[in-house]
This record gives sequence, C-alpha cells and structure tokens, in this order.
Amino acid sequence: MNFPALLVFAVSLFCSPLSHGYKTFEYCNGTSWIKFQGHCYLFQTSYRNRVSFYDAEDFCRSQGAYLVSIHSEAENDFLLTTSEEGGFGGRFWIGLNALVGKSNEQWTDGSGVDFLKKVPKEFYVNEKCFILMRSQKGWRPEHCALHYAPICKRRENAVPTPIPPITPPPPRNGNCPKDWIQFGGKCYKYFGGNATERLLYKQARNACWALGNSTDLVSIHSMEEQGKKCLPTRR
Repeated sequence: MNFPALLVFAVSLFCSPLSHGYKTFEYCNGTSWIKFQGHCYLFQTSYRNRVSFYDAEDFCRSQGAYLVSIHSEAENDFLLTTSEEGGFGGRFWIGLNALVGKSNEQWTDGSGVDFLKKVPKEFYVNEKCFILMRSQKGWRPEHCALHYAPICKRRENAVPTPIPPITPPPPRNGNCPKDWIQFGGKCYKYFGGNATERLLYKQARNACWALGNSTDLVSIHSMEEQGKKCLPTRR
C-alpha cells in the first residue's frame, strides 16, 4: 500500500483553508463575504442575480454595503482574480457612474474617484453606469438598465445594517416632456400606434436610449403601473 500518498491526502484534507471554487480566500467572520485590505466583498455569480444598476445598488444597500468602489491597482486585481465568469461573461456592476453628468464620474458610496481603469469602447449611447470586465481587466460604461450581477463592498468592522435605498423625489406636475404621461415619479409615452413605429425589441430599446435622460423600455412593478399600458419610461 502506498502510505506516503495516503499521508499527503490526509494533510490536504484536514489542513486546506476555505476556498471559493478552486481559489483560496479569507472570509469575513464566517460569512460568504471575502476579506481584502480591511474590507469585505460579496460576489454574486448566479445568472439569476443579474439586475439593473439601480437594483444592484439597492441590493448592496440591503446588505449594509454599496456597489464596490475601487481605489488601487491591487484592489482591481483582487476583484479580477476573485470573481468568476458565471453565466454572463465575467461582467459585474461596480459603483462608478456618471448619472450627474458624463464628465463627473462618482462612486455610489461617496468615496473619491482617485483611481480609474477604464477600457476603450467604440460606440455607446446614454451609457452612464460602469461594469467590471474580467476579459478586459478594466471597466467600461454600459446602459444602467442592462442586467449584470453586483459586487458589494463594506468595511470589515462595519455592522451590516441595511442602508435605505435612494428614493428620488417625484417630479412636479408638468415636469414631464410634452406628450408624456406622469405616473409614480416617472414619465411614460406610448409608441406604436402607427405601424411604421413598431420595432423589434433591440431596435425599440435603442430608440428609447436615443431619447436621452436615462429613458428606457418600461419595466412594470405594480398592477397600477400595468394599467397605464405604456412602453418607454424615463427616470
């Protein structure tokens, strides 16, 4: 019998540290959050966890965190090596956005923008939220309504208390553009009454994006909203 081989197997069985897939990491206080330089990170890798940028930020806040902010090459490398391809090509929402103006990027956690790792993108329209791309080892802008999984970040010593989501004030009456309908803090307009306006999904989405102001195809969250029977919505 090959005793040395058995001994090596026993040592690896009882002494192996915690691992995330085939990688080895240190976890925060026995949770699924991974520790790095005084912070804890939560990686959502399931295909069903893909959500919009806004919902990704709300999810992280419900965990007492924010979408990840990145402040060094080392932190960016940590995220690249720790994340997995998952069912969406290794693309994750991060907290960087230009929702207050394309030239004024900011992190959702309010920290300073002291490090950037943007990669070139040939063409984009109304894309103000950023994703981490493992294949490109950097970040690029995407439309905020597209669905990717989030990476959340909080301080290691922070008590994970849920943070209230950002609730923008509803627009005042008359604040929607002409021919748009106001409902529940958003503006709606129906297209397609004329046969020439009827488009395939991708064309319709691009048409909404071209309107600017974070306009997108409608997402319905209540019976009341369904009753409006509107297609595009603008935040």
